[in-house]
Amino acid sequence: MMQVTDIHYDLAYDIQGSLKSYCRLKEDSQNLAKYGRYGCDTPLDLLTTMFDDAAQQNAKEKFDIVFMLGDFGSHGVQLQQNQAIKTISDLISTNFPDSIKHAVLGNNDGNGNYNFSLEKNDQHLKEIYTNGAMKQLINNDKFLEFGYYSNDLDEHKIKLIGLNSIFYTTSMYKKNYPTIEIPDDPGNQFQFLIEQLQDCRDKNYQAIVTYHNCFGLNGFDGSVTAIDKFTIRHREIVNQFKDIIIFEQMGHYHHDDFRLTSKGRDTHLVSYLLPSISPSNHNNPAYRITELSLVDNKWVVSDYEQRYIDLVEANTKQVLPQFEHQYKFSELYEVFTGDTQPNAKTHQKLNQKMKTDEKLYSVWTSQSNTLYRPSRAQYMCGLRSIDKVTYDTCVQNYKYD
Repeated sequence: MMQVTDIHYDLAYDIQGSLKSYCRLKEDSQNLAKYGRYGCDTPLDLLTTMFDDAAQQNAKEKFDIVFMLGDFGSHGVQLQQNQAIKTISDLISTNFPDSIKHAVLGNNDGNGNYNFSLEKNDQHLKEIYTNGAMKQLINNDKFLEFGYYSNDLDEHKIKLIGLNSIFYTTSMYKKNYPTIEIPDDPGNQFQFLIEQLQDCRDKNYQAIVTYHNCFGLNGFDGSVTAIDKFTIRHREIVNQFKDIIIFEQMGHYHHDDFRLTSKGRDTHLVSYLLPSISPSNHNNPAYRITELSLVDNKWVVSDYEQRYIDLVEANTKQVLPQFEHQYKFSELYEVFTGDTQPNAKTHQKLNQKMKTDEKLYSVWTSQSNTLYRPSRAQYMCGLRSIDKVTYDTCVQNYKYD
């Protein structure tokens, strides 16, 4: 299966744009950044390059499922939203005609950032479903009620559950509903999740749960992403159905990360945070390919590969840039954990070992940032320049952050 998130396709992107204008206004002094600039959103050339690579990978071994984890359009440009969603939906449908598609909403997919209605059958959901062509990826009218839904893959005995996680974020209520009493179960989504997971148990199915915004906190800056009572309720549900959920997956932070769900000392679920296509958080664009295997008639994650593109090389080399292999979990972390499978126990080992193993922590943070190396131009030019003029010229030729 293929997972892509936080594309943030920007129709107004300019290859000579600067960070001052979020790369939307031409500035002649800027180097040409055809494939994207650190700190800005995704141009069309980066978007098509990523899908070209994914289509090549699909030709080698067909993706049974293609996931899009939200944030289709660019930051702060609401008028582009339907076109951005339609472009991405068309690319996914064209490149993966035989794959099952599954998409969820991101905070930038609302009627304004974090702006989703708490009322059933909101007009905005209908607008992006039809005019934005999200129906190509979702094809389930349940989505039109509150932005969440599920689909059963009967052949594999897997249920795909897509949640509208923006309902649980602190930002939704602070920005758009500052005066209301926050409900305990917005849109009855928790009740829906329980019903779907119970249905899996009754039918001997398993589930993959997909949403955009992470529960809990952002480890980077300690900010609270989800309201505490929602994080606690989610954890209770996950613990109740730990035997049903294969894994959870989310985006939003633009980095490769994970979360562990535990009860006492028993860690029983890993939730994967996926890296973004947009380089707006000063990261290299990346997407993931995950393998599932049947073990004792249960689906487990057997491995995953991450593929990325180095924006500095993409913008400076005189060859057609391509996404390339970043790492495979089984190859990178076995030396630290003694295990090749990215399951909850292995990630628990990683978490424990990273607390004291500086080498492992360094490896993990490097991969989490998708091999983004800040100030690379300055360091590399400093190695060879003999005067300030040569140094400044060198930096300007290669500086994209």
